[in-house]
Amino acid sequence: MKLITYIIFIVFLFFTLNLFGQKAEKGFKNLQKKDLVKAQEAFSKIIVEDSTNCSAQFGMSICLSHENNPAADYFSAWDHFLMAKKYFDKLTDDDNAFLKEFFTVRDTERRNRTIQYNLEIEEKIIEDKLIKFVREENNLAVAVKFIAVYPNSRFYENVVHIRNHLEFRKAEKANTFESYNDFLNKYPHSAQVNEAVKARDELAFQNASKKNTLEALDDFIKKYPTAYHFYDAIKQRDQLAFDFAKKQNSIEAFDNFITRYPTSLQIPAAKTIQRKLLYDKAKQVNTLDAYNDFIDRYPEGELFVDIFNLKTNVLGQNILSEAQGNKEMVKWIKGFDSEQKNDSAGGISLTNENQIILSGTRNKLSGSGTEAWVICVDQNGKTMWNKSYGPMPQNIVKFQTLTPKGDIILGGWNAPSTDSSLRKAWLMELSTSGNGNWERNIDGKEINTLTISSNDEIFVSGYNTGDSLPQVLYLAKLNNNYQKMWSREYIHPGILTSFATTPANNLVLASGRWLWKTDAQGYILWEKYLSQGDSISSVNIVPGGIFYISGSRNNFPYIARINDQGVISWEKSFDDMTGFHFDYVIVLPDKSILTRFQGNGYVGFLSMSQKGEILKEIRFNNSQSMVSGSVVVNSLGEVFTTFSTKNFSNTEIIVCKMFIK
Repeated sequence: MKLITYIIFIVFLFFTLNLFGQKAEKGFKNLQKKDLVKAQEAFSKIIVEDSTNCSAQFGMSICLSHENNPAADYFSAWDHFLMAKKYFDKLTDDDNAFLKEFFTVRDTERRNRTIQYNLEIEEKIIEDKLIKFVREENNLAVAVKFIAVYPNSRFYENVVHIRNHLEFRKAEKANTFESYNDFLNKYPHSAQVNEAVKARDELAFQNASKKNTLEALDDFIKKYPTAYHFYDAIKQRDQLAFDFAKKQNSIEAFDNFITRYPTSLQIPAAKTIQRKLLYDKAKQVNTLDAYNDFIDRYPEGELFVDIFNLKTNVLGQNILSEAQGNKEMVKWIKGFDSEQKNDSAGGISLTNENQIILSGTRNKLSGSGTEAWVICVDQNGKTMWNKSYGPMPQNIVKFQTLTPKGDIILGGWNAPSTDSSLRKAWLMELSTSGNGNWERNIDGKEINTLTISSNDEIFVSGYNTGDSLPQVLYLAKLNNNYQKMWSREYIHPGILTSFATTPANNLVLASGRWLWKTDAQGYILWEKYLSQGDSISSVNIVPGGIFYISGSRNNFPYIARINDQGVISWEKSFDDMTGFHFDYVIVLPDKSILTRFQGNGYVGFLSMSQKGEILKEIRFNNSQSMVSGSVVVNSLGEVFTTFSTKNFSNTEIIVCKMFIK
C-alpha cells in the first residue's frame, strides 16, 4: 500500500512540474510575441502555485520591466528577479531548453552562452532599469523605498545621495529654521550639509538683521560663529550699540559701549565723543579732579596736542644733532614717544590731501601687549591726530600703503600671546581720518608688504610655517575684498619682504641670493641665483620697466639695475661701507638714485648719480628699520621716511622730510 501511494505521488509531481514547465514555456512564447498580458497571466498562475519556480519568477521580472508595459513596476520586477536568482538551482532541463531558445531570440550572440551567464546579463539590465526609474522619477518616497528595501544594492550609496538631495530641496522649499535643522540632524554626513548650514545661517541673519535689536544680533553672533554673515552681524550690532550710546549722549553710556565692545570699529569715534563730554563736564565743575579725570582718560586728547607737538620737536632735534653727513638734506624731523616705552616704525604714506600718515607699533596704554599706532601730520610735521588699534593682545605693524581710493592699509600680524606659533597675518583698513573700515586675518604667519598693481590686483608677501622649516617664503593674491584668492609657498627659508609688479602684471621677487619672476598666479617663469655672498632685501621698479635690486654683497652695500628677465645692466658694491646693506631704491625726478641703507646701528640715506657716484649722504645714530614701505617721495622730489631710533632705554618712532638736491 505504501509503495502504491509513493508511486502515485511521484507521478503527480512529474505531471505537475511538467505542467508548470509547459505554462512557463507558454509565458515565454507570449513574451516573444510581445503579448505581455498573456505572458504575465501565465507566469502569475505558476508563481501562485509555486513561488520557487525560477523560470516563472524570471519571466515575471521581464514582463514587469518591459519597455512596452504601461503598468511597468520596476521594484516588483527586481523582487521577482531576486527570487529567480535565489531558486536558480531548481531549473529543469525543460526550463533550460526554452530559456536558451528565449535568450537566442532575444540576442543571437548569446545563444551559445550558459543560462547563468544570460541571467547575469538580464540581472544588470533589470537593475539598471530600476535605478534609472529611481533617478528619473525624482520622487522622495521612491528613493526612501529603494533604500529601505535594497540596503545591499550596488546603487545604495547613489540613491542615498538622491534621497539627500530631495530632502534638501524639501527643506529649501520650506525655508525655515526647523526644516534646515531637521535636515542637518537627519543627514549630518550628506553632501548638502554646507549648503544647508549656509542657508540656515543666512535665514538666521536675515531675521536678526530685520529685528535690528542688540538681543537678536547678539543671539545670532553667539549661535552662529562660523556663519558667512558673522562679521556683518558684529558690525551691525556694534553700530546699533554705538547709535544707542550717541542717543543717550552721556559719559556712562559711552563707558558701557567701550567696555562691552572693545574691538568695535566705532571705538575711536566713541572715545572722541566721550572726550568732548568729559571736557564739557570738567569746565562746568571746574575742579582739579575733573581735569585729572579727563587727562587720565585721554592723554592724547585736544588739550594734550600742543604739548605733544613740542615734545616731537625736541625728540627730532635730538636725533638730528647726532646725525652724521649732509644734515642740510633734512627739512624737518620729529620724534614720537608713547609713555617712554618701546615704539617701532611700521610705514608711511602721503594722502591725496597732502597729509603724511605714519604707523608703527607701541605698548598698549592699558594692560599688556602691543597695538598699532597711527599718526597724521601735516607738511610741516605738526600732529593732526593720532590713534591706536588692535583687537588682540599682540598687534604688530610691518607695512603701510594706500589703496587706489586713498584709504590706508596696515598689515603685519597679531596673536593672543607672545607665542610665535599662534601668529596670524593681519590686515586693517582705515580712512584718512583714522576711522576703522575693516580688519581681518588671512593665511600666513606674517605679512611684510602689500602691493596693488596698475590694474588693481592685490599681492601680499611675508612668511608661513613649513613642514620642515620654521619659515618659508609666502606670496598670496587677494581679491578686492582682501580675501585670499590663492597663495604660494616657496620652499626657501626666510621672509619675503619685497617684490615688484611689472606693467604686464608679473612679479619680480628676491630673497637672499635667489632672484625669480612669476606670472600673475605666482608660478615661476624664471629664476636665477646670484653670486655667493649676495643677499637681496628689496626689489623696486622705476618708470620704464627697469628694476633695482639691493642688499649686500660680501657684507658691503650692493645695488644692481636689471630688466624683467633678470639681466643685470649695471651693478655696484660699496666696499668702504662694511657691515651695511641697502634696503630701498628709488629714482628721483632729477634722475638721481636715492637708496636707504642700514647696519652698525645706523639708518642712512645715500644719493648717487646714475653711474653710482655718491652725491650726498646722511646717517642717523642708534637707528634701525625692519619694515618695508617706510620711504615715499612726492612729485617735487621731497622724501618722507620713518624709522626707529633708540633714546636712552627705549625706542621711538622718527619721521623726517628731506630734500635731496
